[in-house]
Amino acid sequence: MKKKLLFLIMMISLQLNAQTQNNKDFVFQKTDTISLTKEQLFNYTKEYIAEVSNNARFNTQNENKEQGIIQLNASTNVMVEESALIIKLKHIYTYSFDFKFQQKDNKYKIDIYNVRCESVESNTDDSAPLIQPFNGDEPINKTFIVGKGGIKKKSAINLMNELKSKLNGFLDDYDKFIRTKTIKSDW
Repeated sequence: MKKKLLFLIMMISLQLNAQTQNNKDFVFQKTDTISLTKEQLFNYTKEYIAEVSNNARFNTQNENKEQGIIQLNASTNVMVEESALIIKLKHIYTYSFDFKFQQKDNKYKIDIYNVRCESVESNTDDSAPLIQPFNGDEPINKTFIVGKGGIKKKSAINLMNELKSKLNGFLDDYDKFIRTKTIKSDW
């Protein structure tokens, strides 16, 4: 009995360690130079956050204008649809992540990290497993559990590609937004 319990604890520990390690590898970053002061970048970053908060939920965790840092917790949804016989299955996964914007004169850096699946809603069941972020072709946890539901492995890979696309989109959108601020208006 003790051996079984020890084995179970060891397996759970290995699974949690794998999830933590994979989560650390699921990071997005952009650093670039631009002809704006730290103060301008800080103010434009706040403007950007207000503008994109329609597409994702943002909560400010830390804001320090002197250091040029804004830290946020954010979340976004990714939908997966699959066909099963005559019904269409729909799962909406909610992912939370942390944003860190850093500004200094003529330079900015954005980090998206600590990405995690918080919940899943389904049109068939609410007990589908959470799909934690992963890279490659192997999810770190089961994507489908008999009697509880979930999605196919191929759909989980597509889910990660969609999530990566959304997170990279935040980086690209920020860069485009900031670059439009450097264009001089004749007004």
